[in-house]
Amino acid sequence: ISKELLDDGYFVFMTYHTNLISLNEEEYENASFISCDMSKEEDIHHLVEEVRKKSKKVDVLVNNAALCLDNEIKEKTKEEFMKVLEVNVVGPFLLVKHLKDYLEDGVVINIASTDGIDTYNEYNIDYSTSKAALIHLTKVLAYSLPSIRFYSISPNFVNTNAIREMSPFFLESELKRVGQESLIEPEVIGKKVLEKVRSHEKSGSNFIIKGDKDV
Repeated sequence: ISKELLDDGYFVFMTYHTNLISLNEEEYENASFISCDMSKEEDIHHLVEEVRKKSKKVDVLVNNAALCLDNEIKEKTKEEFMKVLEVNVVGPFLLVKHLKDYLEDGVVINIASTDGIDTYNEYNIDYSTSKAALIHLTKVLAYSLPSIRFYSISPNFVNTNAIREMSPFFLESELKRVGQESLIEPEVIGKKVLEKVRSHEKSGSNFIIKGDKDV
Protein backbone atom coordinates (compact mmCIF):
# COMPACT_ATOMS: atom_id res chain seq x y z
CA ILE A 1 0.00 0.00 0.00
CA SER A 2 2.77 2.40 0.98
CA LYS A 3 4.74 1.60 -2.17
CA GLU A 4 1.75 2.35 -4.41
CA LEU A 5 1.22 5.72 -2.70
CA LEU A 6 4.92 6.56 -2.75
CA ASP A 7 5.23 5.70 -6.42
CA ASP A 8 2.21 7.93 -7.08
CA GLY A 9 4.01 10.89 -5.53
CA TYR A 10 2.59 11.00 -2.01
CA PHE A 11 4.64 11.73 1.09
CA VAL A 12 3.86 8.71 3.25
CA PHE A 13 4.04 8.37 7.02
CA MET A 14 4.41 4.65 7.74
CA THR A 15 3.85 3.22 11.21
CA TYR A 16 5.22 0.09 12.77
CA HIS A 17 4.79 -1.52 16.17
CA THR A 18 7.89 -3.44 17.30
CA ASN A 19 9.56 -4.53 14.07
CA LEU A 20 10.40 -2.15 11.26
CA ILE A 21 9.78 -4.43 8.29
CA SER A 22 9.04 -2.03 5.49
CA LEU A 23 10.52 -0.20 2.57
CA ASN A 24 14.05 1.10 2.65
CA GLU A 25 13.68 4.64 4.00
CA GLU A 26 16.75 5.73 2.06
CA GLU A 27 15.11 4.61 -1.18
CA TYR A 28 12.33 7.17 -0.80
CA GLU A 29 12.85 10.80 0.17
CA ASN A 30 9.10 11.19 0.63
CA ALA A 31 8.74 8.61 3.44
CA SER A 32 8.83 8.79 7.21
CA PHE A 33 8.71 5.86 9.67
CA ILE A 34 7.04 6.29 13.08
CA SER A 35 6.72 3.70 15.86
CA CYS A 36 3.16 3.42 17.17
CA ASP A 37 1.24 0.98 19.36
CA MET A 38 -2.32 1.45 18.10
CA SER A 39 -3.75 0.22 21.41
CA LYS A 40 -2.21 3.18 23.27
CA GLU A 41 -3.83 6.58 22.86
CA GLU A 42 -0.61 8.35 23.88
CA ASP A 43 1.17 6.68 20.95
CA ILE A 44 -1.60 7.82 18.62
CA HIS A 45 -1.27 11.39 19.94
CA HIS A 46 2.48 11.21 19.28
CA LEU A 47 1.86 9.96 15.74
CA VAL A 48 -0.63 12.74 15.05
CA GLU A 49 1.78 15.38 16.37
CA GLU A 50 4.60 14.06 14.18
CA VAL A 51 2.31 14.24 11.14
CA ARG A 52 1.21 17.78 12.03
CA LYS A 53 4.83 18.94 12.32
CA LYS A 54 5.58 17.92 8.75
CA SER A 55 2.28 18.43 6.94
CA LYS A 56 -0.55 20.95 6.92
CA LYS A 57 -2.94 18.50 5.29
CA VAL A 58 -3.55 14.76 5.13
CA ASP A 59 -4.88 13.60 1.77
CA VAL A 60 -5.12 9.89 2.55
CA LEU A 61 -5.34 7.89 5.77
CA VAL A 62 -5.07 4.11 5.45
CA ASN A 63 -5.93 2.16 8.60
CA ASN A 64 -4.15 -1.15 8.03
CA ALA A 65 -2.74 -2.00 11.47
CA ALA A 66 -4.42 -5.06 12.95
CA LEU A 67 -4.08 -7.59 15.74
CA CYS A 68 -5.20 -11.22 15.67
CA LEU A 69 -5.10 -13.41 18.80
CA ASP A 70 -6.75 -16.62 17.64
CA ASN A 71 -7.67 -19.27 20.18
CA GLU A 72 -10.67 -21.29 21.35
CA ILE A 73 -13.54 -19.39 22.94
CA LYS A 74 -13.04 -21.18 26.26
CA GLU A 75 -9.47 -19.85 26.42
CA LYS A 76 -10.10 -16.32 25.17
CA THR A 77 -9.82 -13.69 27.85
CA LYS A 78 -11.48 -10.30 28.19
CA GLU A 79 -8.03 -8.69 27.99
CA GLU A 80 -7.33 -10.38 24.63
CA PHE A 81 -10.75 -9.44 23.25
CA MET A 82 -10.37 -5.82 24.31
CA LYS A 83 -6.83 -5.57 22.95
CA VAL A 84 -8.00 -6.72 19.50
CA LEU A 85 -10.84 -4.18 19.54
CA GLU A 86 -8.49 -1.40 20.67
CA VAL A 87 -6.09 -1.98 17.78
CA ASN A 88 -8.55 -2.89 15.03
CA VAL A 89 -11.44 -0.50 15.73
CA VAL A 90 -10.69 2.09 18.41
CA GLY A 91 -7.29 2.99 16.91
CA PRO A 92 -8.77 3.88 13.49
CA PHE A 93 -11.52 5.88 15.19
CA LEU A 94 -9.01 7.88 17.23
CA LEU A 95 -6.84 8.63 14.20
CA VAL A 96 -9.86 9.98 12.33
CA LYS A 97 -10.97 11.96 15.39
CA HIS A 98 -7.59 13.65 15.84
CA LEU A 99 -6.87 14.17 12.12
CA LYS A 100 -10.33 15.10 10.84
CA ASP A 101 -9.49 18.81 10.52
CA TYR A 102 -6.47 17.85 8.37
CA LEU A 103 -8.51 15.42 6.24
CA GLU A 104 -10.92 17.92 4.64
CA ASP A 105 -11.70 16.68 1.10
CA GLY A 106 -9.42 13.70 1.79
CA VAL A 107 -10.09 9.98 1.93
CA VAL A 108 -9.89 7.36 4.67
CA ILE A 109 -9.53 3.71 3.72
CA ASN A 110 -10.04 1.07 6.39
CA ILE A 111 -8.60 -2.36 5.64
CA ALA A 112 -11.22 -4.77 6.94
CA SER A 113 -11.69 -8.46 6.08
CA THR A 114 -14.24 -10.89 4.72
CA ASP A 115 -13.99 -12.39 8.23
CA GLY A 116 -16.15 -9.45 9.24
CA ILE A 117 -18.80 -10.65 6.79
CA ASP A 118 -18.88 -14.39 6.12
CA THR A 119 -15.50 -16.17 6.35
CA TYR A 120 -15.01 -16.07 10.14
CA ASN A 121 -14.13 -19.20 12.10
CA GLU A 122 -14.45 -20.42 15.69
CA TYR A 123 -10.94 -19.28 16.64
CA ASN A 124 -11.09 -15.61 15.59
CA ILE A 125 -14.29 -14.44 17.24
CA ASP A 126 -12.67 -11.18 18.43
CA TYR A 127 -10.87 -10.49 15.14
CA SER A 128 -13.95 -11.13 12.99
CA THR A 129 -16.10 -9.02 15.34
CA SER A 130 -13.57 -6.18 15.10
CA LYS A 131 -13.55 -6.29 11.29
CA ALA A 132 -17.36 -6.23 11.17
CA ALA A 133 -17.21 -3.21 13.48
CA LEU A 134 -14.60 -1.53 11.26
CA ILE A 135 -16.86 -1.94 8.20
CA HIS A 136 -19.74 -0.39 10.13
CA LEU A 137 -17.50 2.36 11.54
CA THR A 138 -16.65 3.27 7.94
CA LYS A 139 -20.35 3.77 7.19
CA VAL A 140 -21.05 5.78 10.35
CA LEU A 141 -18.03 8.05 9.81
CA ALA A 142 -19.11 8.64 6.21
CA TYR A 143 -22.46 9.83 7.53
CA SER A 144 -20.93 11.91 10.33
CA LEU A 145 -18.13 13.56 8.31
CA PRO A 146 -19.46 14.22 4.80
CA SER A 147 -16.46 16.34 3.77
CA ILE A 148 -14.24 13.22 3.94
CA ARG A 149 -14.64 10.11 1.80
CA PHE A 150 -14.58 6.83 3.71
CA TYR A 151 -14.16 3.35 2.20
CA SER A 152 -13.46 -0.08 3.62
CA ILE A 153 -11.72 -2.85 1.69
CA SER A 154 -12.42 -6.43 2.76
CA PRO A 155 -10.07 -9.07 1.32
CA ASN A 156 -9.89 -12.68 2.37
CA PHE A 157 -6.50 -14.40 2.87
CA VAL A 158 -3.58 -12.22 1.73
CA ASN A 159 -0.06 -13.53 1.11
CA THR A 160 1.62 -11.90 4.14
CA ASN A 161 4.16 -13.10 6.69
CA ALA A 162 1.42 -13.69 9.26
CA ILE A 163 -0.56 -15.91 6.89
CA ARG A 164 2.53 -17.83 5.80
CA GLU A 165 3.32 -18.56 9.45
CA MET A 166 -0.02 -20.37 9.87
CA SER A 167 -0.16 -24.13 10.04
CA PRO A 168 -0.12 -25.25 6.38
CA PHE A 169 -2.83 -27.81 7.13
CA PHE A 170 -5.08 -25.22 8.80
CA LEU A 171 -4.52 -22.67 6.03
CA GLU A 172 -5.26 -25.21 3.30
CA SER A 173 -8.45 -26.31 5.07
CA GLU A 174 -9.56 -22.69 5.56
CA LEU A 175 -8.93 -21.80 1.91
CA LYS A 176 -11.06 -24.76 0.87
CA ARG A 177 -13.76 -23.87 3.39
CA VAL A 178 -14.15 -20.31 2.10
CA GLY A 179 -13.67 -21.25 -1.55
CA GLN A 180 -10.44 -19.33 -2.10
CA GLU A 181 -8.17 -20.90 -4.71
CA SER A 182 -5.03 -18.86 -3.96
CA LEU A 183 -3.71 -16.19 -1.62
CA ILE A 184 -4.20 -12.56 -2.63
CA GLU A 185 -0.89 -10.88 -3.41
CA PRO A 186 -0.23 -7.69 -1.38
CA GLU A 187 0.20 -5.70 -4.59
CA VAL A 188 -3.48 -6.32 -5.37
CA ILE A 189 -4.48 -4.60 -2.13
CA GLY A 190 -2.08 -1.73 -2.79
CA LYS A 191 -3.52 -1.12 -6.24
CA LYS A 192 -7.07 -1.34 -4.90
CA VAL A 193 -6.29 1.31 -2.27
CA LEU A 194 -4.86 3.67 -4.89
CA GLU A 195 -7.87 3.00 -7.12
CA LYS A 196 -10.25 4.04 -4.33
CA VAL A 197 -8.15 7.10 -3.49
CA ARG A 198 -8.62 8.26 -7.08
CA SER A 199 -12.30 7.33 -7.29
CA HIS A 200 -15.34 9.23 -6.08
CA GLU A 201 -17.61 6.30 -5.32
CA LYS A 202 -20.23 6.56 -2.61
CA SER A 203 -18.63 7.31 0.74
CA GLY A 204 -19.15 4.51 3.26
CA SER A 205 -18.90 1.76 0.65
CA ASN A 206 -17.25 -1.58 1.41
CA PHE A 207 -15.33 -3.40 -1.33
CA ILE A 208 -14.82 -7.16 -1.12
CA ILE A 209 -11.86 -8.92 -2.69
CA LYS A 210 -12.05 -12.71 -2.85
CA GLY A 211 -8.98 -14.30 -4.36
CA ASP A 212 -7.82 -11.75 -6.90
CA LYS A 213 -11.39 -10.90 -7.90
CA ASP A 214 -13.64 -8.04 -6.82
CA VAL A 215 -17.09 -9.00 -5.61
